[in-house]
Amino acid sequence: MIGSFRVRLLVVILVAMLVGLSLQSNHSSRYLVEAVLSNYVLKDYGVEEKLALLVENTRSRMTNKEVPVFTESEMQSPCSYLTVARRYGWNWNEQSRKQEFYPGITLIVKENTPVRPILSGEVVEVSRQEEGRTILIKHGEKLFSYYQGLQEVLVRENQMVNQNEILGKTGKTLYFELRDEDGPMDPHSLFP
Repeated sequence: MIGSFRVRLLVVILVAMLVGLSLQSNHSSRYLVEAVLSNYVLKDYGVEEKLALLVENTRSRMTNKEVPVFTESEMQSPCSYLTVARRYGWNWNEQSRKQEFYPGITLIVKENTPVRPILSGEVVEVSRQEEGRTILIKHGEKLFSYYQGLQEVLVRENQMVNQNEILGKTGKTLYFELRDEDGPMDPHSLFP
């Protein structure tokens, strides 16, 4: 049929690209491609779970789930930062050599950078871990923010904090996570 390896490889790349574009669109072809993938290709080659997970992750990234806000004030970034070292979502882990879900965001910061809460709330927990000190803040009934990598903490448990108060000061990195009752949320709007 197609004799050359290069031509066959080009055909495979084009088909994969078309399937990927179809899955990312809201066009009706997306549902046809999902049906073919889930009913034929996935079952025949034993990769159903992995590709179904890929389809679900692609779909969840496209929904643009909004972050709920429980106060009249806007969320703010917890601190000034130099760069983002690792983003929320599925990332390739070189050590384990597989895709892994990362529930927060890691920022590269200058040492002793002040950290402020993204919204007013109550300090639920202050603890110490290998990566530094941590703070968990409850904002309303269903939203939590988590800060890890602090070398100094300036608040205590059960303390009410507003957006202007300094929670603590960083080491060289700050790990931040935004959570609701369903688990981690994508905080990308806070870190352009």
